Amino acid sequence: MYHATGEAREADLEERPQLTALASARDGWSRRGVFAGGAALLAMGPSQPFAQSTGAEPAGADDPWQNWTSPTNRLVRRVTMGITAPEAAKAARIGFGAYLEEQLNPQNIDDSRVDAEVAARWPRTTWSVTKLSGLNDDWWTIDQLQQSTVYRAVKSRKQLQERMVEFWRDHFSISALKVPGAQMVPFMRDVVRPMALSKFPQLLRGVVGHVAMLSYLDNVYNYGDAPNINFARELLELHTVSPASGYTTVDIKNLARIFTGWSVNEGFLSLGDRGKFQYRPELHSVGDKIVMGHVVPNGQQSEGENICAWLGMHPWTAQFLCTKLAKWFLGDSPPVSLVQSAVNVYLSTFGDMRAVLRVLLTPESLMAAQPKLKRPFHLVVSSLRSTNAKLKDLNYLKWIQLQVLGQVPFTWEPPDGFPDRTEYWAASMRPRLQYCYSLGNDEVWGVTIHPWWKLDTLTTDDVVNSLDKALCGGEMSNRDRNSIRHFVQSQPLFEHRVRAAHSIALSSPSFQWY
Repeated sequence: MYHATGEAREADLEERPQLTALASARDGWSRRGVFAGGAALLAMGPSQPFAQSTGAEPAGADDPWQNWTSPTNRLVRRVTMGITAPEAAKAARIGFGAYLEEQLNPQNIDDSRVDAEVAARWPRTTWSVTKLSGLNDDWWTIDQLQQSTVYRAVKSRKQLQERMVEFWRDHFSISALKVPGAQMVPFMRDVVRPMALSKFPQLLRGVVGHVAMLSYLDNVYNYGDAPNINFARELLELHTVSPASGYTTVDIKNLARIFTGWSVNEGFLSLGDRGKFQYRPELHSVGDKIVMGHVVPNGQQSEGENICAWLGMHPWTAQFLCTKLAKWFLGDSPPVSLVQSAVNVYLSTFGDMRAVLRVLLTPESLMAAQPKLKRPFHLVVSSLRSTNAKLKDLNYLKWIQLQVLGQVPFTWEPPDGFPDRTEYWAASMRPRLQYCYSLGNDEVWGVTIHPWWKLDTLTTDDVVNSLDKALCGGEMSNRDRNSIRHFVQSQPLFEHRVRAAHSIALSSPSFQWY
């Protein structure tokens, strides 16, 4: 069990995980008191999967999710980077199906204000490959990509697209510690983001043929009849059929031979081509190849096109992807029957992600879904969304807060992407609580939270209800509401105490889980 500090008071809170102690005059609104309170609340995370409620009566008294009875709120929590009061109200107004369809079609959503802001503040994210190549401060290109990634996740109206961009960012993970920004920026801008909700075989072809992936997985050193198998191995293991398909070492070697000659133009003959994809036929391994029983006739670059289309529609790829997507949106143990339905739709629609998500994201599946602990990136973004924060400067947020929390975008070195497992992130709670304290007290440099209160007229219920609506869509658990109410009531209201209540609400299971 997590301890906020080694002191007796924090140990006592661990033994009795309630916030009644927070009302003591000793702690007041201090960092120590709020930090201990947040630890106590967060320690109440789920001990068992969420049991679906009919809405006719609350769930058990110990169930932190007893008030999560709105299907539209469930949808907003899962398809956005964080529920907000306006999004919850909109989904309730237009209905579950209409809200989902709107988010499934980001091309119809006007996000021009965000696009303009990103272009103005992080201009390198709009530069051409040629302009980005050869810079002597490439680290700054990476920094602009990372900061703009955070900004889009917070401010974009295309929230389901952002959720899918995050998913693909891990599925096709590339580390900026190895690949330059000149390759990373166009990879995310021209391939992953615009194709996040497209058909998977098309996305796969775009990823496989991009210089960022070819460089990251060493395909630039893959040539002749003694190929480098790194690219081929990860393509099978992590990107398509998975080890469950039973491929062999021979399959990996033959797949590597197919991609010999797929490389990056160094610009020796033309600086205008530097950094772009280049197929080098003289480095290609000639002859027919067989991968998992599929014969790929000798055909130079067309061999890669052939195998991408075949792998993209392989039944094992469908099984692997649909299972992974179901876990991403619904929790660690999605129903086998639901996953199989998604697989059937995947295969019948040529890997259409929109069609697959329509199968997975239903009122029934979402109401039965297990709660998930927000990963650090999700926690930070959702907290900024719920507080309607002004993002004047993201340097401190990225370099300090996300760094300490352990999830700065594009910094996971292995090719498997940041883990999507509760047990991985639950092992480090102190930084999460410290972040919540800092944000609630307006201590995250460059980020401003506008106060929503007028102290001369504010009541305890005003504080509790406002926090509930803003952070939880009006569905904060009874326990969390009562704990915050008890804390607020114990002393006269003043700004610091209201901010402390905000920090505690951000630390609560009702917000930390989704």
